[in-house]
Amino acid sequence: MNINIEILEILSRKISEINDKSNSGSIILDVNKEFPKTDPDIIRTALNILSSRGLIQYQEHFVTINTDTKSEDFVEIPNVFKINVFSELKTISESRINKISYKGNTLCFDSDCVKISPKGRRSALIKFLFGKKNYKKYWNVDEILEVVEGSKFAELSNTLKGRFYETCDSLNKHILTKTKGKVTDFLDFSHNHCQINPKYTQLISS
Repeated sequence: MNINIEILEILSRKISEINDKSNSGSIILDVNKEFPKTDPDIIRTALNILSSRGLIQYQEHFVTINTDTKSEDFVEIPNVFKINVFSELKTISESRINKISYKGNTLCFDSDCVKISPKGRRSALIKFLFGKKNYKKYWNVDEILEVVEGSKFAELSNTLKGRFYETCDSLNKHILTKTKGKVTDFLDFSHNHCQINPKYTQLISS
């Protein structure tokens, strides 16, 4: 899942606004109310980034409501979080990366190195992207899927495209975690394409 700096900025400002009003250091964030048009998984991933940077701590805050006054049944409301705010959040920005290198299943962003298992789809994908040396190329899924899956296919099914998307997404999340949120969007991808995010290509050392 792609998380850009704008989402982090918006989420950080919203948390700060709520925290300023409560003045307690601990808030309840109802994603359904505050971000009704945003995929909750995007907000959850952004929360993970802020947490990995030591700025907040969060957990699920389970809320139940009775939707029918004549019934004793309660409905659980998802995507509500209790957040402890540790630091100023109004000016969040990604850390600047100066150099990116890849060698021996290890992808390094300056001194932060991300080890990738030598087997599996994530390894095949990153080897393909770096092996071609054409770091700025926009790859269509049909150009890369056979390499990632390790076999040929007569046609591209939605299942295969979904698995391709999950591979890209999981690699981005792995990089995000290992760099402690410094790199949130190394791959730009969809169900139909994948490329190294153009903002990083000029930083790659041969």
